[in-house]
Amino acid sequence: VQYVLKLESSPQSTCWPGQTLYLMTSGFSEKQRWVAVLEAIVASSRGAREKAEADA
Repeated sequence: VQYVLKLESSPQSTCWPGQTLYLMTSGFSEKQRWVAVLEAIVASSRGAREKAEADA
């Protein structure tokens, strides 16, 4: 059974259109790995942005 993940990126300004990316995985365990990695990337990105805003 294959799984499809839909990733959407929305810019902070309205000048740029949003983007959509579809990922197809070969099974549920691979889907879980992708989700875990993507969640970690988003969390680290948020942390870096908050630190930059605090330093400004």
